[in-house]
Amino acid sequence: MPGDQPAETILREEAFAALLLPRAAPLRGVLEAVLTGSSPTLGKAAAADLLRACEELESFLDDHGARWNRRFAPVTELVAGLRSLAGAFFHLAHVQRRLPSYRLIPAIDDDRRQQWVSGLERSITFVRGACHRLASTCAAHFVRLEQQVAASGSGTAKGTVTPISIGGAAAILVADGSPKLPRTLLHDEPHDEEQKIARVATDYVELCEEVRPLIQAGRTDHPAGPWVRASFSEARARTLAARVHNLQSAYDTYVGNTILESRDPRLAQLRGHSSLALHLFQAGVHLVHFRERYEAEDRATHLEEVLTSLVDPDELHGVVRDDLVLVACDIVLAGEDVARALVPSYTRVRERRIVLDPETPLHARPAALVVAIVNHHGTPVELEIEGAICNAASILEILMAVGSHPGASHVLFRGDERPLADIERLFAARLGEEGLESLPPELAYLRS
Repeated sequence: MPGDQPAETILREEAFAALLLPRAAPLRGVLEAVLTGSSPTLGKAAAADLLRACEELESFLDDHGARWNRRFAPVTELVAGLRSLAGAFFHLAHVQRRLPSYRLIPAIDDDRRQQWVSGLERSITFVRGACHRLASTCAAHFVRLEQQVAASGSGTAKGTVTPISIGGAAAILVADGSPKLPRTLLHDEPHDEEQKIARVATDYVELCEEVRPLIQAGRTDHPAGPWVRASFSEARARTLAARVHNLQSAYDTYVGNTILESRDPRLAQLRGHSSLALHLFQAGVHLVHFRERYEAEDRATHLEEVLTSLVDPDELHGVVRDDLVLVACDIVLAGEDVARALVPSYTRVRERRIVLDPETPLHARPAALVVAIVNHHGTPVELEIEGAICNAASILEILMAVGSHPGASHVLFRGDERPLADIERLFAARLGEEGLESLPPELAYLRS
């Protein structure tokens, strides 16, 4: 239980700096190789090395809370930025190398093809240049850190630093629960933070509704293989993993390390559930991809026989269903009560009674604008008409409710005051019937 978890052990910055330098040695080696040559020498292989080294070091930094420490946040962001650029460059370089072998539609004219090639070349030039700039800045940052460690006497000088073995200090840190650096970097409270929290919590509740049928169907006695093929195919698995990843990214962008997060432990709990589930879903993606790759009908039969002799498909499907997907779904659902409690905590629920104008009925087009407002804000809104209540985020439900009560003189909207204020503005602007350009500035997002 969250309340039973021990308090974090605080790691001194000087001690962490001495640990960080040897862990950064692989990345520094890649940076040196990238920076000693000219800009065009950064190719696909170097991008792959850079990506891998950044991922490993970023994981180490995150394990110890470096992102939230004023001294180590800059290097964490530099490493994360390099990882993103290296990943982008890897894919661009791959496309550039394989472009002649791609079978494109013959009817596409040469000018159009050249536009594609020119765009690819511009992208590669930009990303390569950005990689070099960040690599140079990151390398200089490590040099300064090395000088600081040497001056403080808390580490060893360059050339005598040895990588930390599995049984060394790093292993002790991991076994000891990864002591964290002090959180000396706290973001100011951003505008409309409460609304963003409510939106993340609402998205989490919707995720729960999406995974509930998965877990219900998976808890049966039939073999795992048919269930995986029907409910967790690779395409379905990637979609679900992307959904959870988007939720986690939204949390990190709008909620993570804010003042409200530090005040409300439920927020970090929600992030913990989504992050844990995400990694299990992603592991499932890799396994179903492995299986589907050689289950395809056009694959050579002998290949499937060889791989089946090495990796039992029934066991693989059982692991995917019972140990990954169902566990991930259960982890998501375990956070549902927290998510549902967060929504009203961070919304200011109000009611708006709006008189209907017979000359501007709530037909399909304005109903779609109401739905767009609700989805823009991301918090639940109800529409009540003549006692019938529906979800204002569903155009079908709105049209059914309004169509069932053609003589109604007013509607009642109930939900967070922010979407309600915009709905009121929409009705005041005659539901946009005079054109979207006539809508007030607050509703400019409806024009996009």
